Amino acid sequence: MQFLQCKFMGIRFVLGKLGILTCILICLSVASFAQTGKMKRADLYYQDESYYKALRLYEDVFKKDRNNNEALRRMADAAYKAGENDLALRYYKRLIQRDKAEPADLLGYAKALRKDANYEEAAYWLMEYRDLQNDSLGQNFEDQLAHIEQLLQDSVNYTIRPSNVNTHLSELGPVVYGDKLIFCSAGRRSGTKRKSYGEEEPYLKIFASQILPDGQLGTPEVYAPNLRTKAHDGPLAIASEAGKMFVTQNQKFRGVHLDPNKIVQLKIQQASLQDGDWKPSAEFPFNSKKYSVAHPAVNADGRILVFASNQDGGYGLTDLYISYFDRGNWTTPRNLGPLVNTSESELFPYLANDSTLYFSSSGLEGLGGLDLFRADLKDGKVVRVKNLGAPINSSYDDFSMAFTVYDEEGYFASNRGGKRNDDLYYFERNIVPLPVRVIVQDSDSKEKVKLAQVIAVDVNGDTIATSLTGVDGSATLTLNRGEAYSLRVSRRSYFESRMDLVCEKADQVEIDMQADLQAEGDGVRPLYMDMEDGEPIQVLEVYAVHYDLAKWTIRDDAYDILNPIIDVLAENPDLEVRIESHADSRGRRESNNILSDKRAKVIDNYFISRYIRPERIRYKGFGESRLLNICYDGVKCSEEEHAVNRRSIIKVIRKGPYHEMRLKRAAFYF
Repeated sequence: MQFLQCKFMGIRFVLGKLGILTCILICLSVASFAQTGKMKRADLYYQDESYYKALRLYEDVFKKDRNNNEALRRMADAAYKAGENDLALRYYKRLIQRDKAEPADLLGYAKALRKDANYEEAAYWLMEYRDLQNDSLGQNFEDQLAHIEQLLQDSVNYTIRPSNVNTHLSELGPVVYGDKLIFCSAGRRSGTKRKSYGEEEPYLKIFASQILPDGQLGTPEVYAPNLRTKAHDGPLAIASEAGKMFVTQNQKFRGVHLDPNKIVQLKIQQASLQDGDWKPSAEFPFNSKKYSVAHPAVNADGRILVFASNQDGGYGLTDLYISYFDRGNWTTPRNLGPLVNTSESELFPYLANDSTLYFSSSGLEGLGGLDLFRADLKDGKVVRVKNLGAPINSSYDDFSMAFTVYDEEGYFASNRGGKRNDDLYYFERNIVPLPVRVIVQDSDSKEKVKLAQVIAVDVNGDTIATSLTGVDGSATLTLNRGEAYSLRVSRRSYFESRMDLVCEKADQVEIDMQADLQAEGDGVRPLYMDMEDGEPIQVLEVYAVHYDLAKWTIRDDAYDILNPIIDVLAENPDLEVRIESHADSRGRRESNNILSDKRAKVIDNYFISRYIRPERIRYKGFGESRLLNICYDGVKCSEEEHAVNRRSIIKVIRKGPYHEMRLKRAAFYF
C-alpha cells in the first residue's frame, strides 16, 4: 500500500499493524546479501521490516519447493504486513488446508479476515485460536471483534469520496490552511525525482491545492519550496495564528556518517512565515538521533504541540506526546498516557482545537488496521477516547484527518479498497448532531428532579432519543440540526411536561423545564412491594436496557440509563439495585442461559467500577425463560419482536416495609 518501507528506530513507524509505512524514515542499507541464499536474504529483509521485498523472495523459495511450509507461513505473514491482504488470505488458507497451521497462523488468518471485513469468519478462527492458546493477544482481538457492529452502525452519517488529486502513489497528511489544502504526495513531480529505500518509490513532497466548493481540489502546486530537502518532507502542521509550520523531515545524513544501525531518524523542523514565504527556523529541541520525533499537530496559536515518537519508556511501538511553548521554550514532552497509547502504534495526531485531539491507532479497538479516534483533553490530559466508526474508518488503514468545517466536513487518508498506496478522501456529515441539555426542576421548590425520563419525539411521532436526568437534574440528548421535536419529561409523582424545540444552532441548548408535583405526600411511594430472603423490599423504580443479537456488551444508549442510577445510588447509601437479564429464544437454551448471565454480570461490573459496593448489588440471568411476547422456539417473529426480549431489568430498591409518610428531610426523590 505504501510508497516506502523503513525503520523507526528499529521498529517500523507504520500506517497500520500490518507494518505499512507511515513514518517515512530512510533505511540506508550498505550491506550486500548477494552471497546468501534467498531464504536468508528474505529473513533479513523481514527483520529489516522491508516486508514487500521479503515476500517476493519467500515466494521464489516456495515456487522451487512446494512442500516448504515454513516459507508458506512466512509468505502469509509478510503479505499481511506488506498490505497484500488478498495474498495473505490465500497463503494462510493454504497453510490451514495442509493441516500445518500453528496457533499464531490462526490468529494471523483471523486478522486478515477482519481486514477483509469478513468479521463472522474472523470470529470463528479466533475461537479456534483461543481453544489452542488462551492468551492476552486472543482476548484483545476478541474484544475488538465484539465492538465491530457498534462501530458500523453510524455508516450512513457521512458521505465519502476519493479526492481528485490522488495519483498511483501515495497522498496523505492533509492540512487546511486558509482556502487551501496542504498535503504530501509521492506521486507528483517537484524537481529531481529521488527514490526512497524500501519500496523504491519517490520521497514525500509538499503540495497545495485550492479547496473548491464541492470539496474537490484545484490543480496541485509545489508548496513551501524553501523547506524542500533531499529526502522526505511531511507530514506537517501549521499554527495559522502564529505563522509557524512544523514539518516532519529526515535527520541530515551522509554516507560516511551512518549510525551503527544504518537508520536515519525523523525530526520536526520548525518554519516561520516571512514576507509570504515559509522559511526554516529552529529545529524542535527534543529531536534526537537515537529515536524519531515526527507527525506534528499544533493548535492555532502554536503553543500546544502533539507528536509521535518511538523513544524509550513508551507504551508501544510509537506513542503520542504533548509539549507546550512557555516563556519562549518548549516544555519537556509528556506521554499522553494509556487511554491513547497502546502496545501497538499511535500516529498522525491532529488538534482540531485546544481540547480536541484526533489520531490514529492500530492498538485500540477498531475495524482493522489503523482507525481514527477522537480524544477529549482537559488540562492537557486525555479524559475520553472514542472511535469515529464507519464509514470514516474501514477494515484498512485510516489516518491523518483535517476539518474544513469542524466536525462536519474535511479530509483524511486511507488505503481502503486493498491498494498498497494511500489516497486522500473527502468526507461530509449527512446528519449534524446537536447536543441538547435539558434541565428538569420542581416548579415549587425549584429543586432539581433526578431520574426524570426525557424523550424527544419528531414530527412523525417517532421517539428519536431518550435519557434520564442525573443528580443535577440535567440530561443531554443528541438531536439533528434543523429538525423539530417535542420534548416530553415524565417522572412518577409529577405531571408530564412538554416543550416544542427546533434545533437551529450547532451549539449546546439549555432548556429549563418545570414539572408539577402531584399530591402524594412527602413519602416516595414504591411501585410495588416484593419479598427477598423472607424480608420485604420496596421496588422504587424499574428501568430496562437492551442488547444487540448474541452480544452482552453495554450499548452506548444504555449509559444514559445506567449513569444517572449510579449517581442516585452514590447519594443515597440506603438504596440497592437488582439486575435481571434475559435473552431471546434464538440459539440453544444452554447458550442463552450463559449469555444472560454475562449480560447481568457486565452491568454488575460496571456499577462496581463506578464505586458502588458489591453488597448493594444482586444480579441473575434468566436465559429465554421470561419472554415478553410469543416469540418462542419455532415461532416466526420479526427482529424488532425478538429485540424486546434481549434486555436487562434494573430495579432500584430499598429494604424494609414502606411507611406511608416520611419526614421530608429523609425522603428520596428520583
